Amino acid sequence: MKIIATISHHSYGREAIEEIIRAGAEVLRYDFSNGTPEELEQRIRAARFVIDKLGLRRKVKILADIPNEAHPLKNLRDMSPEWVVLSGVGNAASLKKDKHLLIHHLGYCPTILAKIESNEGVKNVSEIAAACDIIFIDREAIGAQCPIEFLGVYQKKIVSAAKHAGKQAMI
Repeated sequence: MKIIATISHHSYGREAIEEIIRAGAEVLRYDFSNGTPEELEQRIRAARFVIDKLGLRRKVKILADIPNEAHPLKNLRDMSPEWVVLSGVGNAASLKKDKHLLIHHLGYCPTILAKIESNEGVKNVSEIAAACDIIFIDREAIGAQCPIEFLGVYQKKIVSAAKHAGKQAMI
């Protein structure tokens, strides 16, 4: 189990990042829909500075949560995220295509998290789990597409598929 902290506009500064890491965060999540590539690169550089200052380069990871509208790959190579969330994953074929493009752009293969946020993703979760490293469950997005009483059922299905594939699930 990992403690993941979403870094928001309230926590971009080095002091806040250091406080978050000292509180136990092992992964710093940056939502790439919030900011320009240049702003994100600056924020991640600040985090890398703190991580290196604390001597935790191997323990604290950077997670790039890339929106599905457009994969903003500009500057991503310079940011060198260890983990990348691919959004809008509906099936294994689309995941593999996006993963291939990402690896080609980065020049290395980060840990790939497939964000399940649609009924199609829930339906195809077994094949998706086999093609990624970690399943990321977006309860809010799934809940907006289904009756609320099914959300727990879908979550259980996703977690079970991840376990069956020997993968972690993040909720």
